[in-house]
Amino acid sequence: MLNIYVPQNTIEAYLMQGALEAAGIFCEIHGEYLQGAAGLLPVNNNIMLRVREEDAEAARELIAQYERGELSAE
Repeated sequence: MLNIYVPQNTIEAYLMQGALEAAGIFCEIHGEYLQGAAGLLPVNNNIMLRVREEDAEAARELIAQYERGELSAE
């Protein structure tokens, strides 16, 4: 599995996971429960989306579309 995207928050993590999985790309969210340790861990975003190596290129393209505002809910 490859780290592919660092979402801003848990909501964006699940949004992106749903978009990737709708495109047939298996995606795991890592680190979402580390936010419960706020104040004990360094201040940074600990959430990461991970995909299989063979899906990395397609995932990067979908994420790029999202970042350009081109991703549609249809």
